[in-house]
Amino acid sequence: SESAPRAERDRLAFLAAACRVLRRRREHRAGALIGEAPPPLGVDAVDRLLKDMAAAASPPVVKARVTLQLRRAPTQEEFFRGNLPRSVVDLDDVPTEQGAADDDAEATFRDVRSKIAADLDMADAAEMLELVVCDRIVGLDLSVRAVHDQLWAPRAAEARSRSRRRRLGALAAALGGAVVGGDDDDDDEEDD
Repeated sequence: SESAPRAERDRLAFLAAACRVLRRRREHRAGALIGEAPPPLGVDAVDRLLKDMAAAASPPVVKARVTLQLRRAPTQEEFFRGNLPRSVVDLDDVPTEQGAADDDAEATFRDVRSKIAADLDMADAAEMLELVVCDRIVGLDLSVRAVHDQLWAPRAAEARSRSRRRRLGALAAALGGAVVGGDDDDDDEEDD
């Protein structure tokens, strides 16, 4: 998009201008400035300028939105009372154990298990629950974001790619053409 390069240019222009202001201030204070003196800057103004420069030099990383779809195995329906939410759950809505002490705490699967146990009215028996992602049991101390990025997202992208190749092949066959991007891994099951 056009706004991303412009924002980057604006950020770099701000940093360059701020450096010039500070350099002129330093040269003026050292008596080495030839020409017009810069406008006076108080200590508070310099401190604020340095903070703004630091924020522009290393902007905060925006975390990707992660949503969870909580499901029970069909074989387990009769063993658990209560209902899981039908819609997806935003990861930011999952309370963390250390949430009261740290606002930036990353949710772990232990936190997800606690939420599921509370939703199923079985907080006293949470230890009975195992959490599975992509047919693998996940450790409770793992970060949900890390598992999403390293396990689920690649498998989901792979499944979308296989599905796309199958649709293209079906379309080409329907039009009487050759199969485009033949799928050699038909024996793999479709994930998610």
